[in-house]
Amino acid sequence: MASAIVDRILRMVRPAATNGNGVHGAPSSAEEITAALAELVAERDAAHALSGDLLDQHESLLLVAGSDAELAELTLRIDAAQLVVQRCDAAQPRLTAMLFAAHDASRAAMLQELRSTYQATVVLFAEAGRLAHRHRSLLVQINDTAQSLGFRNEAELLMPLPNAQIMVSASSVTQFESDTTFLG
Repeated sequence: MASAIVDRILRMVRPAATNGNGVHGAPSSAEEITAALAELVAERDAAHALSGDLLDQHESLLLVAGSDAELAELTLRIDAAQLVVQRCDAAQPRLTAMLFAAHDASRAAMLQELRSTYQATVVLFAEAGRLAHRHRSLLVQINDTAQSLGFRNEAELLMPLPNAQIMVSASSVTQFESDTTFLG
């Protein structure tokens, strides 16, 4: 009772003979491994059920004094079904390990992508903070010039300055950059 599904799955989990580092026909994604695991479980369950049915038939033939040839045939079929069960049982932990490894690799790739995006945004944020600080400094300078030219009331009324406490200071941008340099 050779099963094409089991043979295909066994090729997935069998260590590579050529270099010892890889896996022949290994699925490339968690979805493929999950599908292979589902196929494996279904195949194991089917082989287990067939083995049980064949054992019942074998026992019936023993009680009815069936021919030796029929008993031998049933014994071979039982052995084949049980071999499929054993192979499935042997392959399942390896497929499960592959699934965990695929999930870990996927999570690591997602984290790396998030870190890259975060680092690029840190650079943009720092540039924007410096630009905001420079522009606020220019606004203060213009306001001071207007006041020094005798436009104190007009400057206060028509040229309000952004609240420095809600603005990003150059030192806080530098500190933020310093705090985030480990991300690069």
